[in-house]
Amino acid sequence: MYKAIIFDFGGIIYQHPKEVIPEVLARIYNQPIEITIREYGKYKDDYFMGKLSTNALITSLSSSFTSDKSVNEVRKLWLKYYSELAKPNKEVLGIIKILHKSYKIYLFSNTTEMSNLHNSKTGLYDYFDGLFLSYQMRMSKPAKEIYEKVVSIIGFKPQECLFIDDDVKNIEQAVQMGMKTILFNVLTDPPSKLKEELHKLQVY
Repeated sequence: MYKAIIFDFGGIIYQHPKEVIPEVLARIYNQPIEITIREYGKYKDDYFMGKLSTNALITSLSSSFTSDKSVNEVRKLWLKYYSELAKPNKEVLGIIKILHKSYKIYLFSNTTEMSNLHNSKTGLYDYFDGLFLSYQMRMSKPAKEIYEKVVSIIGFKPQECLFIDDDVKNIEQAVQMGMKTILFNVLTDPPSKLKEELHKLQVY
C-alpha cells in the first residue's frame, strides 16, 4: 500500500527545454547555446548541489563572456527568461491534485536557487506536502544518500513510496532503494500515459 508519491519537477510537471538554464544564459549573454552549455557545464554540478552560489556563478560566467551586466541585472533577466521557457503542464497538475486527496505528495528535484525563486512565486508548491531541493540539501540525484535522506524525513518505508521521474538513472536508484517507480517525461509522453501507469498500480 502506497502512502507517499514523490514527483520530480522538470520533465514531469514543468515543460521546458532539456537545457533550460543554458538556454536562459544564451539569451542573457547573446551567445550560442552550444557555448553556454559548455561554460555552464563547468559549474553545473556544484551549482545544483548548492556548493556554488548564484552570484558566484554569474560573476564567473560574466567574466567568461566579457559581459558588463551587473549581477542584479543578470538575475532579473534570468527570472524573466526562465518564466518564458518553463511552463507547468496543467493536466499533470490536475492528476497531482486528485492524488493529493489520498496520498502524501512530495517534490524531489535537482534544482537551483534561481529556479526555486521563480517556482516559489507561482503557487505550484501548494500542491506538495514537502519539498526536497538538491541545492538546499547539498546533494543531488541519483546519489543514494539523498534518497535515504528523503525517506528518513518523510517517515515512510521505501516500499510505501511511489517515485516518478524522467531520468533513468534516478529511477534506477529509487528501485535499488525499494521504491516502486514510473518513468515519465512530459516532453515526450502524453499525460494520459502517466494516468495509465498510475492506474496499473491502482493509485489513480
